[in-house]
Amino acid sequence: MKSLRGRLLVAVPEMADSFFERALVLVCEHEEKNGALGFVVNHPTDLTLRDLLEDLQIEPTVREGLSQPVYLGGPVQPNRGFGLFSGLEAGVSDCVDVLDHVKLTASRELLVQCAAGRRPEDMMIAIGYAGWMPGQLEGELDAGRWWLADSSRELLYMVPPAERWPRALRQLGLDAATLYPGSGHA
Repeated sequence: MKSLRGRLLVAVPEMADSFFERALVLVCEHEEKNGALGFVVNHPTDLTLRDLLEDLQIEPTVREGLSQPVYLGGPVQPNRGFGLFSGLEAGVSDCVDVLDHVKLTASRELLVQCAAGRRPEDMMIAIGYAGWMPGQLEGELDAGRWWLADSSRELLYMVPPAERWPRALRQLGLDAATLYPGSGHA
């Protein structure tokens, strides 16, 4: 199967896993021998960037721009943070380019930059990630647990989190209001 890196996994309405119910997952790594890694991009937590900085004992020098939510990126390593971002040219090492509009890092440097007022143009902080063993994601796709959609800067960063899953469905020509668990089965 061709790499799904940069694509969105759209949970089907009857997704049985409560963690991935109505989830939209950005696939950041997908290799035949290593499996896949992605982040749920539409499940914000009550934790804010300011809370996270405080928990990590990073003292902000700015007051603005720290109220954005931290996302629950997936069930794997829920105590580890990751940043998806674009528009920050320098200051964060150990980045992986996922797409033109998405870089991925697990570096604390991204948070230090935010605390100093040098926040990226677009950013999402996630705790944990979604991971699949080799062949596992392909099996879930074959079983109809996910639909595939294209990613966009707008969908990832600008659309409110609660509207991202329905927007991805519309991109696929589907309407969330007309779907219900069990639909599509004969």
